[in-house]
Amino acid sequence: MISLMMGLGLILFVSACGGSSKSTESPEQEEASNSCSPLLDWEPGMMLTDGHVELEGKNVRVEDGCLVFEVEYSGCVNERVDLYWNGIMTRSLPPQISLQPVILEPGLCEKWVQREVQFDYSKILENEEKVLVKFKGMEEMLSLKRN
Repeated sequence: MISLMMGLGLILFVSACGGSSKSTESPEQEEASNSCSPLLDWEPGMMLTDGHVELEGKNVRVEDGCLVFEVEYSGCVNERVDLYWNGIMTRSLPPQISLQPVILEPGLCEKWVQREVQFDYSKILENEEKVLVKFKGMEEMLSLKRN
């Protein structure tokens, strides 16, 4: 009886380890891929590379503490999209900022890609209760509020 239970346990262990092709990421990597990416600072004097791609944000919304929006571009599906802020905030009430999504190192693919990206916006609200955000290509501004 004990050997039968040990045999079943071994079979379950082997099938759980080797039988699933769902994910090869560690729990830490999987958690990181589900969280929002950091908002990056555009440093004074920072130059874009010749091949960079500036993107337009579409259908921007706030979801689970992240700024989520769609991007469209011609390139590879898994391009790294970064979101930059130059740190400039207008003195209006509420203050206004501009954010720029960019692919700094586009691949050599020529596929039309539409996907969602998400970024942590907490840095924007460190010293403000409410900020209006403008994206290139969008007429409407998004209102961000501190929780």
